[in-house]
Amino acid sequence: MGLFEATIQKVVALAVLMPVVASMGGIAGTQTVTLIIRAIAVGQVAALERALALFKELGVGALNGFAWAAIVALTTWLWFGTWDVAAVIFIAIVINLVAAAMAGVTDPDDAEAASHRPGARRRRDPDDRHRRRGLRGPSGLGSIFLV
Repeated sequence: MGLFEATIQKVVALAVLMPVVASMGGIAGTQTVTLIIRAIAVGQVAALERALALFKELGVGALNGFAWAAIVALTTWLWFGTWDVAAVIFIAIVINLVAAAMAGVTDPDDAEAASHRPGARRRRDPDDRHRRRGLRGPSGLGSIFLV
């Protein structure tokens, strides 16, 4: 057991932290979708301004990602005492929040193209999609860097 003890501890730490990463992406993506759909509905965002909105939201997602990733990674390092799990969580949060921002801006475009009304024919809850994406990040990075 002593041979694999360190690996098992890292995997357990990652399993504890995966829901944090997933929920942060779900929340960020849902907020972005809500913001963009509201802007479309009241006529604040025209077709040409979507690219500007995308770049703005990507920047906000990256800033939020780095800020929250630093806080969660520091907490992870203090709690579990391992820098490599903290680094995996840091990278996963940054990627997840940037991807959530991008999806939040582009999802209403898909819905609008399908129905000519923003958000009208959604097949799934966008929060669910962002959470599933958030679960893939830490598990994929963990399998590459920790195991």
